[in-house]
This record gives sequence, C-alpha cells and structure tokens, in this order.
Amino acid sequence: MSAQIKPPSYGGTVRAHHVPACVSSLTLVMEIIERAPLHLVGPSLTAGLGELPEVVGRLWRRAFELADDEDTVFAELSEDPGDGTRVIAVGRLMSEPTEDSALVPGGRWVHHEHHGPVADTGDSFGAMFDFADAQGETVGAVTLDVGYERDGEEHVHQLYVQLV
Repeated sequence: MSAQIKPPSYGGTVRAHHVPACVSSLTLVMEIIERAPLHLVGPSLTAGLGELPEVVGRLWRRAFELADDEDTVFAELSEDPGDGTRVIAVGRLMSEPTEDSALVPGGRWVHHEHHGPVADTGDSFGAMFDFADAQGETVGAVTLDVGYERDGEEHVHQLYVQLV
C-alpha cells in the first residue's frame, strides 16, 4: 500500500440517537429522488457502534489496497439492522452485481451534495433525516456516501438516505 493512501476519517454516518443537526448558516439543498439499484464492490463488516471509529479505518485501507484504478471514486454504504450494530461496505459502485458485491437498493432517497469536511457529514445526514421527517417521509435503514478518493483530500460528497 502506498504511503499517500489515507483512509477517510469516520464521518459519523451512523444514526444512533438522532439529535437535530447543528448546521452552519449555509442553506442545505436537499431533494427526494428515485435511484436505480446499484452494487457496491469492496470489503464489508458488521460492528458495534463503539467499534466503528477503529474498524472502519481498517476497512477503508483494505478497499484502497484492492482497488486497481487510481481515479476511482469510492462509496460507503451503511445499514442499521436495529440491533446496535452497523453493516458497513466500502468500495466502488457498479451497475451489475458481482459475486462479492453488496446491493444498494433502488427506490426513493433523500439526496444532498455535501461541501465540506468529511467529519461534518454526520451533521448533513442529521439534517437529511430532519428534512425527510418534515416532508412526512420515513427513513429506511440505509445511508450511502459517495465521494471518497485515495488521496485523502476533502472532496464533494453525494449523500443519500433511503426512504421507505
């Protein structure tokens, strides 16, 4: 593994006990969209909430080691099975399934383009949950964060919260 490849900081895409987000004065633009199903190819794990900051970094390092294209944009899929754990998969999004891919369900999602530090994506996800609630929508168990790159630099992220 190259020394320049840094795993992203865990940005808190976990939805444990939701507290209304404290968001800057910038107005967050959110929309409800339809997404086709996709497949995420890369390593995954199931871990307790307290373990996530430690194990997610290792998961990202593994995803970067397995990748073959320096320009690949990576995604993190997080599912809350409701038992105090999270199922996390990180890797590349593909339109066709592979033997090792995780399904990213299609359907209705709240979408937001996050500009800012990865560490602040938790605030953006919180605002997205609030937005869904204000629209009379019910959030599902899945979030998707697309925009990680191998260089460890901050990039724009496309954030999605599943609706049911």
